[in-house]
Amino acid sequence: MELTIDQPLDLGSSLESGQAHRWKKSDGWYSGVVRGEFIQIRQKGHILEFSSGPSPEATTAAMLRDYFRLTTIFMLSIRTSTGTAVWQRWSASTRA
Repeated sequence: MELTIDQPLDLGSSLESGQAHRWKKSDGWYSGVVRGEFIQIRQKGHILEFSSGPSPEATTAAMLRDYFRLTTIFMLSIRTSTGTAVWQRWSASTRA
């Protein structure tokens, strides 16, 4: 399943920073367990591709938005000119 992200997220930095534990990377995919869900996830630009179980993937998509604080980050980034500038630089750098 795919989840479109509309604010800055660097999945690799997020999962490898030491803040998130027990994620394993293999062949470009990260694997881990979040809130009882087995997740395989990778990022391609503004898209998170993932598979999960045992819950339906639509349920997991909502959980991932919360886990990565995607809504919160978006609200913070558009409230300040600095946040907007950071978002614009990140957005330009991820276009491929």
